[in-house]
Amino acid sequence: MPEGITQKVRETANDLGEFTMDHLEETIPVKTLKELRAARNAIRRLIRNNEILPAGPDRYRYQAAMRELSKRARMWRAMRIKGTFTQKDIMRLTGASRPHVKKYVRYLRRQGLVEAVAGQDYVRGLYRLKDPDNAPLEHPKVVGEA
Repeated sequence: MPEGITQKVRETANDLGEFTMDHLEETIPVKTLKELRAARNAIRRLIRNNEILPAGPDRYRYQAAMRELSKRARMWRAMRIKGTFTQKDIMRLTGASRPHVKKYVRYLRRQGLVEAVAGQDYVRGLYRLKDPDNAPLEHPKVVGEA
């Protein structure tokens, strides 16, 4: 139930744009006093998580939380942006471990999405996307891995 209330608070705050706390509480679609208390707790949680931010004296606004990208998504994004890259570049840019980057690049090469331009090793191996114009925006999922 509280997650449902939290979602109602998010949607209401987003719909209102700028609001006062009283206006937000009056607008949330709740039916019981118990739901109103849960909504007030949800508001406090959203303020702590910086989803509801001050927008002036006694005014607030809703700021959608940024979702954290997975390491593979960050690696894929870095490869798309860099164009030509080394495994070390991708590790440095994304914070992924050396074995993780090596394994993902090897997988992408087998899938025909990445090709080696020069060398093969971690530092001197230079890679690029085979067809950057038609490469998927979302990172390719590694099939057959838990």
